[in-house]
Amino acid sequence: PNDLDKILNVIHQMESSGGTNSVPRFEPAFLERYKNAPLMKKLISTYGARDAASSFGPYQIMLLKAHEMGFNYSPQELSDPVKNKEVAQKIVSGLISKGLAVKDVFKRYNGGGKMADRYSQKAMKLYNTSK
Repeated sequence: PNDLDKILNVIHQMESSGGTNSVPRFEPAFLERYKNAPLMKKLISTYGARDAASSFGPYQIMLLKAHEMGFNYSPQELSDPVKNKEVAQKIVSGLISKGLAVKDVFKRYNGGGKMADRYSQKAMKLYNTSK
């Protein structure tokens, strides 16, 4: 649990500067990649393409990811800091339970690819210097 809290604190810093920048972020590449997935089509028809392909709240969680995790929140609900943290905890706990190294937890939280590698490196610097 201690590791979970420390990882969540780093993600909180990385994603929203500790909650000070929690505005929704539209991800056009995400929309392009997932627009034909059945759940994504449902989210687009319910909330519109922009919200369906945006990340929300202090942990910047994609609406699709929250729904995949069983949290059927609206964009407004996902923006709520308490609800947002619940989803983040479930995501991170799931990654930890797979036995991933901390750096890989950060990488998978961010997605994958070169951008996620950079995200993970930056997150590890914060992780290693935080209490």
